[in-house]
Amino acid sequence: MVSDPKDGSIRSLLQKGENSLLEAGIEESREETLRILEVLGISRTSVYLGGERKVSEEEERRFLKIVGERMTRRPLAYILGETCFREETLWVNEHCLIPRPETEILVEKVIAAIREKRRIFCKSPAGKNGRMGSGDNLIRKFSFLDIGTGTGAIAISLLRTFSNAEGTLLDISREAIEVARRNVQKYGLEGRARLIPGDFFKLSQGPAESDTPRFVFDVIVSNPPYLSELDLQNIQPELKYEPREALDGGKDGLHFYRRLIPLAKGRLRAGGLLALEVGAGQSGMVSKWLQDAGYDSIHRFEDYLGIERVVTAWNDKRN
Repeated sequence: MVSDPKDGSIRSLLQKGENSLLEAGIEESREETLRILEVLGISRTSVYLGGERKVSEEEERRFLKIVGERMTRRPLAYILGETCFREETLWVNEHCLIPRPETEILVEKVIAAIREKRRIFCKSPAGKNGRMGSGDNLIRKFSFLDIGTGTGAIAISLLRTFSNAEGTLLDISREAIEVARRNVQKYGLEGRARLIPGDFFKLSQGPAESDTPRFVFDVIVSNPPYLSELDLQNIQPELKYEPREALDGGKDGLHFYRRLIPLAKGRLRAGGLLALEVGAGQSGMVSKWLQDAGYDSIHRFEDYLGIERVVTAWNDKRN
Protein backbone atom coordinates (compact mmCIF):
# COMPACT_ATOMS: atom_id res chain seq x y z
CA MET A 1 0.00 0.00 0.00
CA VAL A 2 1.34 3.42 -0.98
CA SER A 3 0.84 6.26 1.48
CA ASP A 4 -0.14 9.74 0.34
CA PRO A 5 2.64 12.08 -0.81
CA LYS A 6 3.42 15.02 1.44
CA ASP A 7 2.04 18.00 -0.47
CA GLY A 8 0.20 16.61 -3.48
CA SER A 9 2.51 18.27 -6.04
CA ILE A 10 3.74 16.63 -9.22
CA ARG A 11 7.27 16.54 -7.83
CA SER A 12 6.20 14.86 -4.60
CA LEU A 13 4.23 12.26 -6.57
CA LEU A 14 7.31 11.52 -8.62
CA GLN A 15 9.47 11.15 -5.52
CA LYS A 16 6.95 8.96 -3.74
CA GLY A 17 6.42 6.73 -6.76
CA GLU A 18 10.11 6.36 -7.43
CA ASN A 19 10.92 5.50 -3.83
CA SER A 20 8.04 3.02 -3.53
CA LEU A 21 8.98 1.15 -6.70
CA LEU A 22 12.63 1.09 -5.74
CA GLU A 23 11.71 -0.43 -2.37
CA ALA A 24 9.77 -3.11 -4.25
CA GLY A 25 12.93 -4.08 -6.15
CA ILE A 26 12.09 -2.36 -9.43
CA GLU A 27 15.35 -0.97 -10.82
CA GLU A 28 13.86 1.39 -13.42
CA SER A 29 11.72 3.05 -10.77
CA ARG A 30 12.13 6.61 -12.03
CA GLU A 31 11.40 5.76 -15.67
CA GLU A 32 8.32 3.76 -14.70
CA THR A 33 7.06 6.53 -12.41
CA LEU A 34 7.41 9.03 -15.24
CA ARG A 35 5.52 6.63 -17.51
CA ILE A 36 2.66 6.39 -14.99
CA LEU A 37 2.47 10.17 -14.78
CA GLU A 38 2.40 10.39 -18.58
CA VAL A 39 -0.56 8.03 -18.78
CA LEU A 40 -2.34 10.25 -16.25
CA GLY A 41 -1.80 13.19 -18.59
CA ILE A 42 1.19 14.70 -16.77
CA SER A 43 3.98 15.08 -19.31
CA ARG A 44 7.67 14.91 -18.56
CA THR A 45 7.90 18.58 -19.40
CA SER A 46 5.33 19.29 -16.68
CA VAL A 47 7.36 17.23 -14.24
CA TYR A 48 10.56 19.13 -14.87
CA LEU A 49 9.20 22.62 -15.47
CA GLY A 50 6.07 22.65 -13.35
CA GLY A 51 6.83 20.18 -10.65
CA GLU A 52 5.30 22.31 -7.90
CA ARG A 53 1.85 22.27 -9.50
CA LYS A 54 -0.73 20.54 -7.34
CA VAL A 55 -2.46 17.52 -8.80
CA SER A 56 -6.14 16.84 -8.43
CA GLU A 57 -7.42 14.34 -5.88
CA GLU A 58 -8.48 12.04 -8.73
CA GLU A 59 -5.02 12.17 -10.36
CA GLU A 60 -3.41 11.44 -7.02
CA ARG A 61 -5.78 8.54 -6.30
CA ARG A 62 -5.18 6.94 -9.70
CA PHE A 63 -1.43 7.40 -9.38
CA LEU A 64 -1.24 5.77 -5.97
CA LYS A 65 -3.42 2.90 -7.15
CA ILE A 66 -1.16 2.15 -10.15
CA VAL A 67 2.02 2.42 -8.08
CA GLY A 68 0.54 0.10 -5.45
CA GLU A 69 -0.34 -2.49 -8.06
CA ARG A 70 3.09 -2.21 -9.69
CA MET A 71 4.71 -2.90 -6.31
CA THR A 72 3.25 -6.43 -6.54
CA ARG A 73 5.60 -6.83 -9.57
CA ARG A 74 2.77 -7.10 -12.04
CA PRO A 75 4.23 -5.66 -15.27
CA LEU A 76 3.42 -2.00 -15.81
CA ALA A 77 2.31 -2.68 -19.40
CA TYR A 78 -0.44 -4.99 -18.15
CA ILE A 79 -1.54 -2.48 -15.52
CA LEU A 80 -1.72 0.35 -18.05
CA GLY A 81 -3.07 -1.86 -20.86
CA GLU A 82 -0.54 -0.53 -23.33
CA THR A 83 3.13 -0.61 -24.22
CA CYS A 84 5.46 1.30 -26.52
CA PHE A 85 7.30 -0.44 -29.36
CA ARG A 86 9.40 1.59 -31.77
CA GLU A 87 7.00 4.27 -33.07
CA GLU A 88 3.80 2.49 -32.00
CA THR A 89 1.76 2.38 -28.83
CA LEU A 90 0.13 -1.04 -28.63
CA TRP A 91 -2.67 -2.49 -26.58
CA VAL A 92 -1.48 -5.46 -24.51
CA ASN A 93 -2.85 -7.87 -21.92
CA GLU A 94 -1.83 -11.07 -20.15
CA HIS A 95 -2.51 -13.18 -23.24
CA CYS A 96 0.56 -11.67 -24.94
CA LEU A 97 4.24 -11.35 -24.27
CA ILE A 98 5.16 -7.71 -23.69
CA PRO A 99 7.38 -6.58 -26.61
CA ARG A 100 10.97 -5.91 -25.57
CA PRO A 101 13.69 -3.54 -26.86
CA GLU A 102 15.56 -6.61 -28.15
CA THR A 103 12.69 -7.28 -30.54
CA GLU A 104 13.01 -3.73 -31.87
CA ILE A 105 16.50 -4.77 -32.99
CA LEU A 106 14.99 -7.76 -34.80
CA VAL A 107 12.63 -5.45 -36.69
CA GLU A 108 15.41 -2.99 -37.50
CA LYS A 109 17.59 -5.76 -38.94
CA VAL A 110 14.73 -7.06 -41.09
CA ILE A 111 14.08 -3.56 -42.43
CA ALA A 112 17.79 -3.04 -43.13
CA ALA A 113 18.07 -6.42 -44.88
CA ILE A 114 15.10 -5.70 -47.14
CA ARG A 115 16.50 -2.30 -48.06
CA GLU A 116 19.94 -3.74 -48.71
CA LYS A 117 18.84 -6.60 -50.96
CA ARG A 118 17.26 -4.45 -53.62
CA ARG A 119 17.96 -7.02 -56.31
CA ILE A 120 15.33 -9.14 -54.59
CA PHE A 121 12.91 -6.57 -53.18
CA CYS A 122 13.20 -3.68 -55.65
CA LYS A 123 10.46 -3.21 -58.29
CA SER A 124 13.07 -3.13 -61.04
CA PRO A 125 16.78 -3.94 -61.00
CA ALA A 126 17.88 -0.46 -62.01
CA GLY A 127 16.56 3.00 -62.69
CA LYS A 128 16.99 5.18 -65.80
CA ASN A 129 20.60 5.93 -64.91
CA GLY A 130 21.38 2.25 -64.46
CA ARG A 131 21.55 2.59 -60.69
CA MET A 132 19.28 0.94 -58.22
CA GLY A 133 16.83 3.25 -56.45
CA SER A 134 17.11 3.91 -52.74
CA GLY A 135 13.63 4.91 -51.56
CA ASP A 136 11.15 2.58 -49.88
CA ASN A 137 8.65 3.52 -52.59
CA LEU A 138 10.77 1.42 -54.97
CA ILE A 139 10.32 -1.72 -52.86
CA ARG A 140 8.05 -4.12 -54.71
CA LYS A 141 5.03 -5.80 -53.19
CA PHE A 142 6.18 -8.58 -50.87
CA SER A 143 4.74 -10.86 -48.23
CA PHE A 144 5.93 -11.81 -44.79
CA LEU A 145 4.94 -14.19 -42.01
CA ASP A 146 5.22 -13.21 -38.34
CA ILE A 147 5.21 -16.42 -36.29
CA GLY A 148 4.02 -15.98 -32.70
CA THR A 149 2.81 -12.46 -33.39
CA GLY A 150 1.49 -11.72 -29.88
CA THR A 151 0.54 -8.03 -29.86
CA GLY A 152 1.39 -7.80 -33.56
CA ALA A 153 4.33 -5.51 -32.79
CA ILE A 154 6.75 -6.91 -35.38
CA ALA A 155 4.18 -7.11 -38.16
CA ILE A 156 2.72 -3.68 -37.51
CA SER A 157 6.18 -2.06 -37.60
CA LEU A 158 6.96 -3.77 -40.92
CA LEU A 159 3.60 -2.87 -42.44
CA ARG A 160 3.98 0.76 -41.40
CA THR A 161 7.51 0.89 -42.81
CA PHE A 162 6.77 -0.73 -46.16
CA SER A 163 3.53 0.31 -47.86
CA ASN A 164 3.86 -2.58 -50.36
CA ALA A 165 4.16 -5.25 -47.67
CA GLU A 166 1.42 -7.75 -46.86
CA GLY A 167 1.68 -9.58 -43.56
CA THR A 168 0.34 -12.82 -42.16
CA LEU A 169 0.17 -12.69 -38.37
CA LEU A 170 0.16 -16.16 -36.84
CA ASP A 171 -0.21 -17.15 -33.20
CA ILE A 172 -1.23 -20.38 -31.51
CA SER A 173 -3.27 -18.33 -29.02
CA ARG A 174 -6.65 -17.10 -30.25
CA GLU A 175 -6.68 -14.55 -27.45
CA ALA A 176 -3.35 -13.16 -28.67
CA ILE A 177 -4.70 -12.93 -32.21
CA GLU A 178 -7.56 -10.76 -30.95
CA VAL A 179 -5.05 -8.45 -29.24
CA ALA A 180 -3.08 -8.22 -32.50
CA ARG A 181 -6.31 -7.57 -34.42
CA ARG A 182 -7.13 -4.63 -32.19
CA ASN A 183 -3.67 -3.16 -32.76
CA VAL A 184 -3.86 -3.73 -36.52
CA GLN A 185 -7.18 -1.91 -36.58
CA LYS A 186 -5.77 0.96 -34.53
CA TYR A 187 -3.26 1.68 -37.29
CA GLY A 188 -5.68 1.04 -40.17
CA LEU A 189 -3.74 -1.94 -41.54
CA GLU A 190 -6.62 -4.41 -41.95
CA GLY A 191 -6.30 -4.43 -45.75
CA ARG A 192 -2.70 -5.69 -45.64
CA ALA A 193 -2.78 -7.91 -42.56
CA ARG A 194 -4.13 -11.45 -42.37
CA LEU A 195 -4.52 -12.79 -38.84
CA ILE A 196 -4.52 -16.55 -38.33
CA PRO A 197 -4.84 -18.49 -35.07
CA GLY A 198 -2.84 -21.67 -35.48
CA ASP A 199 0.31 -23.71 -35.01
CA PHE A 200 2.98 -23.10 -37.66
CA PHE A 201 4.20 -26.67 -37.41
CA LYS A 202 0.75 -28.00 -38.32
CA LEU A 203 -0.13 -25.40 -40.95
CA SER A 204 3.27 -25.72 -42.64
CA GLN A 205 2.65 -29.40 -43.40
CA GLY A 206 -0.02 -28.51 -45.96
CA PRO A 207 0.61 -27.92 -49.69
CA ALA A 208 3.02 -25.05 -50.28
CA GLU A 209 0.68 -23.44 -52.78
CA SER A 210 -2.44 -23.86 -50.66
CA ASP A 211 -4.93 -21.06 -51.36
CA THR A 212 -6.28 -20.65 -47.83
CA PRO A 213 -3.90 -19.45 -46.66
CA ARG A 214 -1.17 -19.35 -49.29
CA PHE A 215 1.67 -20.32 -47.03
CA VAL A 216 4.76 -19.16 -48.96
CA PHE A 217 6.50 -15.87 -48.16
CA ASP A 218 9.33 -13.52 -49.04
CA VAL A 219 10.18 -13.03 -45.36
CA ILE A 220 9.60 -15.13 -42.26
CA VAL A 221 10.29 -13.45 -38.93
CA SER A 222 9.81 -14.69 -35.39
CA ASN A 223 10.55 -13.95 -31.76
CA PRO A 224 9.86 -17.46 -30.46
CA PRO A 225 9.87 -18.89 -26.93
CA TYR A 226 13.54 -19.40 -26.02
CA LEU A 227 13.85 -19.73 -22.25
CA SER A 228 15.23 -23.06 -21.04
CA GLU A 229 13.93 -25.06 -18.07
CA LEU A 230 16.71 -23.57 -15.95
CA ASP A 231 15.88 -20.05 -17.13
CA LEU A 232 12.25 -20.52 -16.15
CA GLN A 233 13.25 -21.55 -12.65
CA ASN A 234 15.08 -18.26 -12.15
CA ILE A 235 12.91 -15.72 -13.93
CA GLN A 236 12.22 -12.29 -12.51
CA PRO A 237 8.84 -11.84 -10.79
CA GLU A 238 7.31 -9.92 -13.72
CA LEU A 239 7.74 -12.82 -16.13
CA LYS A 240 5.51 -15.00 -13.99
CA TYR A 241 2.59 -12.86 -15.17
CA GLU A 242 3.37 -13.39 -18.86
CA PRO A 243 2.02 -16.38 -20.86
CA ARG A 244 4.29 -19.36 -20.28
CA GLU A 245 3.75 -20.67 -23.81
CA ALA A 246 5.39 -17.48 -25.12
CA LEU A 247 8.46 -18.07 -22.94
CA ASP A 248 9.02 -21.83 -22.67
CA GLY A 249 11.57 -22.99 -25.24
CA GLY A 250 11.84 -26.54 -23.91
CA LYS A 251 14.62 -28.18 -21.94
CA ASP A 252 17.46 -26.20 -23.53
CA GLY A 253 15.41 -23.29 -24.90
CA LEU A 254 16.05 -24.33 -28.51
CA HIS A 255 13.03 -26.54 -29.23
CA PHE A 256 11.33 -24.04 -31.52
CA TYR A 257 14.42 -23.43 -33.67
CA ARG A 258 15.06 -27.14 -34.24
CA ARG A 259 11.64 -27.48 -35.82
CA LEU A 260 11.29 -24.09 -37.48
CA ILE A 261 14.57 -23.83 -39.38
CA PRO A 262 14.07 -26.81 -41.76
CA LEU A 263 10.34 -26.21 -42.19
CA ALA A 264 10.70 -22.49 -42.90
CA LYS A 265 13.01 -23.14 -45.82
CA GLY A 266 10.18 -24.76 -47.73
CA ARG A 267 7.96 -21.76 -46.99
CA LEU A 268 10.37 -19.11 -48.26
CA ARG A 269 10.44 -18.05 -51.88
CA ALA A 270 13.77 -18.00 -53.73
CA GLY A 271 15.86 -15.29 -52.13
CA GLY A 272 13.64 -15.21 -49.07
CA LEU A 273 14.78 -13.98 -45.66
CA LEU A 274 14.47 -15.76 -42.32
CA ALA A 275 15.03 -13.57 -39.24
CA LEU A 276 14.96 -14.86 -35.68
CA GLU A 277 15.39 -13.43 -32.22
CA VAL A 278 17.41 -15.76 -29.99
CA GLY A 279 18.27 -16.05 -26.33
CA ALA A 280 21.67 -15.36 -24.79
CA GLY A 281 24.19 -17.98 -25.90
CA GLN A 282 21.93 -19.48 -28.57
CA SER A 283 23.11 -17.69 -31.72
CA GLY A 284 25.95 -20.12 -32.44
CA MET A 285 23.80 -23.23 -32.44
CA VAL A 286 21.00 -21.52 -34.38
CA SER A 287 23.53 -20.36 -36.99
CA LYS A 288 24.91 -23.88 -37.33
CA TRP A 289 21.44 -25.31 -37.89
CA LEU A 290 20.76 -22.65 -40.51
CA GLN A 291 23.98 -23.54 -42.31
CA ASP A 292 23.23 -27.26 -42.12
CA ALA A 293 19.76 -26.63 -43.58
CA GLY A 294 21.27 -24.86 -46.60
CA TYR A 295 20.64 -21.20 -45.78
CA ASP A 296 23.14 -18.61 -47.00
CA SER A 297 24.58 -15.29 -45.84
CA ILE A 298 23.98 -15.96 -42.15
CA HIS A 299 24.52 -12.95 -39.89
CA ARG A 300 24.33 -12.38 -36.14
CA PHE A 301 23.60 -9.07 -34.45
CA GLU A 302 24.13 -7.90 -30.88
CA ASP A 303 21.70 -6.13 -28.58
CA TYR A 304 22.47 -3.09 -26.44
CA LEU A 305 24.32 -5.26 -23.90
CA GLY A 306 26.56 -6.92 -26.46
CA ILE A 307 24.57 -10.17 -26.48
CA GLU A 308 24.00 -11.76 -29.89
CA ARG A 309 20.24 -11.49 -30.08
CA VAL A 310 19.25 -11.64 -33.77
CA VAL A 311 20.17 -14.13 -36.50
CA THR A 312 19.27 -13.60 -40.17
CA ALA A 313 19.72 -15.91 -43.13
CA TRP A 314 18.75 -16.09 -46.81
CA ASN A 315 17.15 -18.98 -48.62
CA ASP A 316 19.59 -19.07 -51.55
CA LYS A 317 22.80 -17.52 -52.81
CA ARG A 318 21.18 -14.45 -54.41
CA ASN A 319 22.45 -11.93 -51.87
